[in-house]
Amino acid sequence: MAESATEQKHPDRLVVVETAYYQQVGHLPLAIETRFSKPLESREQLYQRQLKTTQEWESLDVGWIKSVGMLLLKNCAGKDLQENPSEQLAAEIASSTIELGIPDCRSSFTILVPPGESARFCPSSLDLLVRCKNVANVPYVLTLIPG
Repeated sequence: MAESATEQKHPDRLVVVETAYYQQVGHLPLAIETRFSKPLESREQLYQRQLKTTQEWESLDVGWIKSVGMLLLKNCAGKDLQENPSEQLAAEIASSTIELGIPDCRSSFTILVPPGESARFCPSSLDLLVRCKNVANVPYVLTLIPG
């Protein structure tokens, strides 16, 4: 199927808009804003999965994605609690930091994603490993946007 003139002029895009605030007691919050967009070369659909970690390093499930424009990982530990957690559960949630590592460097360099937080970046390779060394079955959402 041939691309229309509109599709040729306006390719698929990735748009990011985020604001982080640094708050010091006695000072106004400082907003750090990031806004950008970039065209995507691929017309593939994004790959998104709800997954769970193990305590051992496992290859990151990247589905059909061959070239990634952006990887987003959201740590969902403690997200769907219906009541206040017990002290034991609160401690387990607090220790549910997900680690992303590179196979040959996983002991010296990892990306940490604490409970309730997310990370986004553009990896140079999809040969990545994932785990939560303290707690098994930590839920997370992985989104891969084709490059």
